[in-house]
Amino acid sequence: MDANRGTGQEEVGFTLRRPCGVVVAITPFNHPALLVLHKLAPALAAGNAVVLEPATSTPLTALELAECFVDAGLPEGVLSVLVGVGAVLGDALVTDPRVRKISFTGAAATGEHLARVAGVKKLSLERGASCPVVVLPDADLELAAGAHDGRGHHGPVALAAGQDARPVRTGLCDGPLTFVDAARGVADVLVGRSPAAIANPDWNDRKATA
Repeated sequence: MDANRGTGQEEVGFTLRRPCGVVVAITPFNHPALLVLHKLAPALAAGNAVVLEPATSTPLTALELAECFVDAGLPEGVLSVLVGVGAVLGDALVTDPRVRKISFTGAAATGEHLARVAGVKKLSLERGASCPVVVLPDADLELAAGAHDGRGHHGPVALAAGQDARPVRTGLCDGPLTFVDAARGVADVLVGRSPAAIANPDWNDRKATA
């Protein structure tokens, strides 16, 4: 505990492995592999069973990952993947008294709703937010756009999806090259290695049919 200032050399910290039971993991459309694994790996490692509800627009990644766990020897029934309309399926899952923990990543309003209806359960709510990029008038716009090269799907890729970053001064829209134009140019290059859910702003209106 001495790594944390103020706790002192005399403190002792320890962790107990106590599974809490059934965990409901709800993931969004962006980062369909990363965010699923962020929830599944710790929950399974702690000895819990998991019911995963991926976004309806990107369910195939979650299903493929679940197959990987099964192929690796995960016992039957420990991991389930349910795909359906979030407003219906999500409410049914989080209000079920057999569920002991909810891990959610998504819109702020949805997280607030889940907190209201969940009942007495452990909650981990990672709610949506904006990540604005401030570009000053004297900036090198091409350099600024390239600096946000899509790591974590922020910057130009997020601009293409209308998700996060947005210029905050209308003056930046003047001139032969705007930050938005420069960012879109970078995003066009990134589309080939970015999920369609990120590269296409209307993806949320299209549902996977496979």
